[in-house]
Amino acid sequence: MQRYISQIILVFCFYTTTLQAAIKDLTIGAGIIDEHVGLYQTNATGDKNKFDYRVLLEAQTFVNFSLAGFDYILIPSFGLQFPKSTEESAITKYSSYIGMNLGYHLSESLILQGGSSLYMTYFTTDGGTTSLPNGNNPSQEFPLPEESSMATNITTNIALQYFLEEFSFKAQGFVFNLVNSRNRSYTYSLTMHYHFGTSLWAD
Repeated sequence: MQRYISQIILVFCFYTTTLQAAIKDLTIGAGIIDEHVGLYQTNATGDKNKFDYRVLLEAQTFVNFSLAGFDYILIPSFGLQFPKSTEESAITKYSSYIGMNLGYHLSESLILQGGSSLYMTYFTTDGGTTSLPNGNNPSQEFPLPEESSMATNITTNIALQYFLEEFSFKAQGFVFNLVNSRNRSYTYSLTMHYHFGTSLWAD
């Protein structure tokens, strides 16, 4: 848990010390995330993973700017997925991401976003062995890694965020390996955010 808290503190310290003068809003949100939909086989009959929802926390800031006569919004974000055991119960997995989207107002209450994220996936295990089916052998022992590991990806993001007074609702998609059709995968999240607004930075 200390690792998760330290990540949140580091990100918010960066926001508040380097971007405070330009930030117009800060949001804290919670929702669900479904990772790598349809990428993995989950049983012997060939079913693929889907609707494997996990709890997601997300923070955003909004920085307004103009370019070529159009108004845009720069939207840094940080997301943290709650840990959960994988199909192999001895391995725990969780993810976090640092994102940067560019937003454009489709209407007064709807923002279209596109951008990219550094998406980090962590695996923790205590080592030992596990029993798995292997061909005609219904139970074979395989070793488990003794150290934690992390995988990183750069994702392409697209999102819609709808605003309703001090709350907003966001649907976001993450595309992994956009230019590699063999390894491409898709993740999506649905979150509800509370907006602190400019009053957060008032003197």
